[in-house]
Amino acid sequence: MKVKLVFILSLFISLAVQSQQMRIGLFDKYKLQRIQFSFNSGDYSIYCDSVFMGTITANEFVDITNGYNGSISVKKGALDIGSYSKVRLIQKSNNTSLVLTPKAPVLKARKYKDDLKFTLLVKDL
Repeated sequence: MKVKLVFILSLFISLAVQSQQMRIGLFDKYKLQRIQFSFNSGDYSIYCDSVFMGTITANEFVDITNGYNGSISVKKGALDIGSYSKVRLIQKSNNTSLVLTPKAPVLKARKYKDDLKFTLLVKDL
C-alpha cells in the first residue's frame, strides 16, 4: 500500500514539474490590424505591460489595434486606455471564455478559453 502511494505521489509530482506553458497563435494566417474581444462567460482581468487596467465583465468589450511605432492601442468600450507593447487577459476563475472577433480583416468570431497574450509580430497582432 505504501509503495503504491509513493509511486502515485511521485508520478503526480513529476507531472506537475514537467508542465509547460503553451503558446498558440490564433488567426496566425492573417495579418490582423484590429481585433475585438468580449465577454462570453466569467470575468477577465486586463494587464497592459504588466499593469492592471481593469476587468472585462458582461456586456463589455475591448478593442486592440495595431498602433504606431510597434505598439498595441487598447480601448475598453469608448475609453482609450493607451498604447502598449503587450496586452494580457487573465481569467479570474476556471471555465471562463472570451469571444474574439477580428475587425480588420473581418473574420468569423471564435470563442477562446484560458488566458490570452497579445504581442505585435512584424506590425501584425
